[in-house]
Amino acid sequence: MIYKLRPYSTCRKMYLLDKLHLSYVHGFFLLMRVRILLIAMLMTVCSTHAADNDSTKHWGFGLSFSPSKAIVMDEYQRKWQKKRNNFSVELAATRQWLPRDSSQIAADYNYPALSISLKQSWNHGVTMHRYPDHAWKFRNEANYDTKLGNSLSLYATFQRPIIRNWKWEFDYTLSIGAAYAHRIYNPQSDIDNELIGAHTSIYFGAGTHLTYHMTDLWGIRFGIDYWHMSNGAMDRPNKGANFIGPTLGVVYTPYHKELVENHRRNKLNPDTIKPQFQPYLFTNIAVAVGAKTLHEDWNHSYFGTTPDDPEYYRTKFTIHTTLAAQLDIMYRYARRWASGIGIDVFYGRYAKTIEKMDGENSPYKHHPWSTGIALKHEVYFEQLICQIGIGYYLNREMGYFADIVEKPYYERVGVSYAFKKLGGLRLGFNIKAHLTKADYTELLLTMPITVKKLKTKKH
Repeated sequence: MIYKLRPYSTCRKMYLLDKLHLSYVHGFFLLMRVRILLIAMLMTVCSTHAADNDSTKHWGFGLSFSPSKAIVMDEYQRKWQKKRNNFSVELAATRQWLPRDSSQIAADYNYPALSISLKQSWNHGVTMHRYPDHAWKFRNEANYDTKLGNSLSLYATFQRPIIRNWKWEFDYTLSIGAAYAHRIYNPQSDIDNELIGAHTSIYFGAGTHLTYHMTDLWGIRFGIDYWHMSNGAMDRPNKGANFIGPTLGVVYTPYHKELVENHRRNKLNPDTIKPQFQPYLFTNIAVAVGAKTLHEDWNHSYFGTTPDDPEYYRTKFTIHTTLAAQLDIMYRYARRWASGIGIDVFYGRYAKTIEKMDGENSPYKHHPWSTGIALKHEVYFEQLICQIGIGYYLNREMGYFADIVEKPYYERVGVSYAFKKLGGLRLGFNIKAHLTKADYTELLLTMPITVKKLKTKKH
């Protein structure tokens, strides 16, 4: 594989363009993700509880502490990851769905809760150092250990109880939002920080917890939480930081008594007739626009250049536009879920850039169009939809790196909000990845169209 070096004047122009792309495009996509998420949550909460006359009992809060460890994801990271300890404090405001809200989908979830959380994480106990290795090519060893910067995260959490009684409650949680990292990759002071390359990142979390209710109002909560920060391939480096650890906290739950009493009434009256659900077939027609930086660009700058090269240890990388469309056939068999299959089409004009980087003598093909077939699954709560897809490329010709690293599989995971007054039109975002490694971030517009209603059944 041959990398052609560009003239200095060209590199300087590219640097200025990179700077503009990064500040505006990266900021735009992150801002859109956060706005969609927070507005969707607020609209869901407000539309459900607007008529409630005792709204204070819907709200609780929690304060928790978590000592965690950074996860070493592969052998490559194991070569330069040293210390792995961090510590976090989380403050959460929780909106609880109650039986009085008359929401059948909330009842199907055993009355879940949505939270807005703020987490401060002290990450200076996570250090990195790249020792001499033939795999690094021209990389020299730094005379210091790189520290991962502290982070502040703002995110939404869906909390679903599995077991709930007077004293105990067992749940799982899913979180998504944004994070700000104080220190990021810097070739002068943090050269071995390949985990975080941008101040603003996507935040994702998952956990399971057990709460002991000391009274109707207060409980002690402990569990295990995993969380992840990365920039969705909109900047480099983008290895991503992953943490897991125990959580201990206190929760204020003024709604606990009402929930347990409702559960007890349902057990005493097992023959209570639940509202019926009518399954149906529908299609999803969707278009998306995304943004990404190229791993090939980062790899060349970080490992394939020498100090006299103008592209040596660059900190800004060109953001490329991606386009996509999809057509899905879905079966919604329950209020909470729908599953199906679809065809995905992707377009990346950056194929030409990769072709130039791979060199004239590269044996690999380069084509901007890719297609895939994917299994799709959607999870519903009120107007919020979580969309998940696992796909297999029918054709993909994006050069050396794609052939070696991307494999034939891809994933798409995201969140959307459905507007009832617009016929169910959805606005949301996805992260597209290859075996959990982010490929790009995209904004998504989806129109579901009902094809056929099927026989009504209880749910």
